[in-house]
Amino acid sequence: MHNAVSGMDIPGSTAGRPAGGIRTRLDLAAWLATIALLALHIARLARFAVDWPLHDDFTQILAVPGYLAQMPSPAERLEYLFSLSVEHRIVTLRLAGWIGSLLPGGLDFRLLIALGNGLGVVAGAILVLHFPRAQRAMAALVTTLLLTSVTHYGAQYWATGALQHFGVCAYAMIAILAAARGRAIVAAMAAFAAAFTAANGLMVVPAVVLLLALTGRRREAVVWAIAGATLFAVYFIGYETPVGRMSVVDVLRDPLRLAAFGLATLGGIGDRYLPSVMLGGAIVAAWLVLLVTGAWRRVPPALVAAMLFFALTCAAIALGRAALGAEAATLSRYRVYSASAILLTLAAVVPLARPKQGTLALAVVAVLAAIVHVLGGMSSMPPMIELSSLQRAARDEYAIDGHGFFLGFPDADFGGYTLRRARDIGAYHGERHGSAPIVPTGGSPSSGGQPSIFSNHVHANARVVTVVGMLRGRHRAATLWLDDGRAAFRAELATVRCMGPEWQARTTVFRGTIDVGDLPAGRYRVGYDTGRDSGVAWTERHVDVR
Repeated sequence: MHNAVSGMDIPGSTAGRPAGGIRTRLDLAAWLATIALLALHIARLARFAVDWPLHDDFTQILAVPGYLAQMPSPAERLEYLFSLSVEHRIVTLRLAGWIGSLLPGGLDFRLLIALGNGLGVVAGAILVLHFPRAQRAMAALVTTLLLTSVTHYGAQYWATGALQHFGVCAYAMIAILAAARGRAIVAAMAAFAAAFTAANGLMVVPAVVLLLALTGRRREAVVWAIAGATLFAVYFIGYETPVGRMSVVDVLRDPLRLAAFGLATLGGIGDRYLPSVMLGGAIVAAWLVLLVTGAWRRVPPALVAAMLFFALTCAAIALGRAALGAEAATLSRYRVYSASAILLTLAAVVPLARPKQGTLALAVVAVLAAIVHVLGGMSSMPPMIELSSLQRAARDEYAIDGHGFFLGFPDADFGGYTLRRARDIGAYHGERHGSAPIVPTGGSPSSGGQPSIFSNHVHANARVVTVVGMLRGRHRAATLWLDDGRAAFRAELATVRCMGPEWQARTTVFRGTIDVGDLPAGRYRVGYDTGRDSGVAWTERHVDVR
């Protein structure tokens, strides 16, 4: 029978418990597959996560120790920790940056990435608890397939993304679970953490209010509603719409476009805009059927509350990002909300069927989730590996000459200043894991078949040339060529072979930081080959060596 306090088992759930050796073996296989997937995810993180700040890491994490060191009073530091960062109050991220800087050796962004992914595991474990006990082995497999897919690389391999998006999911799930089990203090603390990790964490308040109302705890619901309304009222004090972004009022003037954007965010794990809209529509349709038929009354209140949190989160993302175009709805870092909404929908719908039918349905879903996992990896591995390679290259260049380069944001002045200040106060030493530069050698380019260049990033200064890019096809080697018309020089690059985004495509990511300090002065064109019997594909890029 359903337990109104825990909200985790539903009517009929005990009837679906495993009977016989076949079911036990299937459950064992599901748990072993789950463990194997988690181990694979950990291995990927260990290989591709980089101890180097990326994008918002500079402002949200790396700059924090320096800011706090300049503030003389505890009151000023507390005010800074709780201050707005655009529309968010990122207290938990700033605390992670500060506490991390106090550890021996200072900040390590790989550790922060691991912490964020650990929070994702916590969120996933709680999602599994929403399934009946008899189905949790298969549910754990489906959850792991969806949440460890590389399709989430925008959050998985980025410290800010992991701590914020996986973190807010974990804190919200803890708050709802604790509220369902009558742990008011734990629920309040977790809700506070969610709200002060990202603005969408505020959505846990209406979710908990709904949970308390559905379980007949109306006084508690009123207290949460009043506290939540107060928090909402003060949270955005001081917020100003960023330059170039449409205001909320302007976005609301096109409700159909906003609704489509919201569906795309809800189904964002579909990767492309149209499939995501269709997937989001299917999720909404499933819950409308539950509502119209009255079957929602058989769904545990905690599950309904969790679904409300993710639905409101996707609506909030749509409201804030709709003006940025269709691709903003399906960004990799937001797909964890879509995956969680799918899992909660399954947890609500599947147990309503007969036990054997529910088990069969989950097995079919596991196969579909495996397909999503594989396709997500095929689509996302090349850009993830290229991003990881760009971070390593930026770190290596910084270790060599103390400057490095920056990927769009922040600009070189702010990024360089933040790195120097963090180093000076002992908060972060970005050069500690840097690799030695590659020393080029003279040679003569071959004239065989030329590789196809998919992308090519070149950064040069007086001492080094850094290159990162992708070649079509799976190649065991990649060589950089520099030719000024008088002499040619070559450097062997590091390579990673991976599946490409198309069915028949294969991709090789290359990376290298080359010491050009001893090369003759001149203007060199840049080209690449793939080893023996390969001709050089010359690009339009040139580097000046002085």
